[in-house]
This record gives sequence, structure tokens and C-alpha cells, in this order.
Amino acid sequence: MNIIECMQKILSKGKYMDEFNGIHIDYTNNKDLNTGLFLTNDSKIKSDVLGNVTRQANFTVYRNVFNANDKERIENSSFILDLANYLEDLSFDGIEFDSKVGDEMYKSVITSIQCSNGMMFQYLNGNPTLGAQYMLQVQVTYQIQSGICI
Repeated sequence: MNIIECMQKILSKGKYMDEFNGIHIDYTNNKDLNTGLFLTNDSKIKSDVLGNVTRQANFTVYRNVFNANDKERIENSSFILDLANYLEDLSFDGIEFDSKVGDEMYKSVITSIQCSNGMMFQYLNGNPTLGAQYMLQVQVTYQIQSGICI
């Protein structure tokens, strides 16, 4: 399991599993109740003398929902806020995945998750009556542990 699959598992197996059941990776079909996860960047932050590498993966999580009136817009915005709180409050004990470095696979662990820019991004197919797409940016900091080759 890599970082993308790990985030997919966190979203689909946790508190919000009903909303993210069948989550798409890197595409949307602009239909109501469609959810997905886009990896937008993964970059090295630092490395230490032991060879451990700290990286940050940036994701966009989206959810397509009906959005016709103020009540639904408040519910959808509250969902984004609740999801951000849930992700940032996760216990990272036991959240591990594999990272490939060259030809070797290493154990990696998530050290933090931060969320930002939760928003209504667009109307589905440009039509307000069809619903809207809400997005949340998620930054996942993780460490590749050099001494633990898989």
C-alpha cells in the first residue's frame, strides 16, 4: 500500500466511510454523491544523517453533492469542516504504508495531517441546479524509515 492507497483507506474506513465508499482516485464524473482523491504534489522536506526522509504529500479531496438551498450549503460546508477536524485529530499510531525508493521498499509512517482551503469549488457541469463540488486540501507529512527495508 502506498501513500495514495493509505489515504483512500483512511477516508473509506473511518468515521466518514459512507461518504467515501467507492472513492475515485484522480478523476471525477461530476455526478451527485461522487467522491474522490487527487494527489497534487509529493515533495521531500528534509532528511537526517540516519537516512530517514520526511516528505509531504498534498491531496485534494472532493465530494459532489446537491446544493440547491442555504440549508444544504450549510450542511455541505459543515461536512468539510467536520472532515478536516476528523483528519487532523487522527491518532497516527499504526498508520503505516510502503514507499519505494529506487528498487527498495521501505516502511513509512504518517506523522501529521493538516487540512486547508475547504470550499465549494464549482457547480456540477456549470449548472447550479445539478449540485456542487466541495473540496478540501489535505497535507500529509510522512517519514520514510531508512533502517526498515521491507
